[in-house]
Amino acid sequence: MDEQKGWLEMFSVAEKICSTSEDVEFYFYGGVGVSTPIKIIEEKFKASQFSDRIKWLGAVYEEDKNMAYKSMDLFCMPSHTEAFPLSILEAMMHSLPIVATDVGAVSDAVENGKGGWLCSPRDEESLLRTVQLALESQDNWAAMGALNRLKFSECFSLDAFKESWQKVIHDLMK
Repeated sequence: MDEQKGWLEMFSVAEKICSTSEDVEFYFYGGVGVSTPIKIIEEKFKASQFSDRIKWLGAVYEEDKNMAYKSMDLFCMPSHTEAFPLSILEAMMHSLPIVATDVGAVSDAVENGKGGWLCSPRDEESLLRTVQLALESQDNWAAMGALNRLKFSECFSLDAFKESWQKVIHDLMK
């Protein structure tokens, strides 16, 4: 829960959405980062008037992480900066539509408007508009998730990497 992951902006967006929508829940995952002590994180979630629908569940690993992805309807990653985040690939592998900030190589994985929605980093209003758009587009979530799963399988899976390396080696041996 490092501030660079955008959790503070996402928390604010979650509170705004919960104030107008009773059927939405937000679950935050991640260990304690260097920029925010655990006590501050716990107090922020506990103090929310929507603490029954906005929860921090901490870091998850292995099967717990898979179960977390399987329980999601929509994946949000509002990072301020990233290179090529594995969490995006994991969400794609689990057939989830994605809301993310357009940082690093995120747009190489998530096609804006097709596999999810991209917004500006460090911009709470942009994130709010994007999450609201995603929530208004629930009819498209299954198709977006399927597209993400297909793109993951074709471009980012172990088999895809294996085929790419085999081609490189084959081309070098010519």
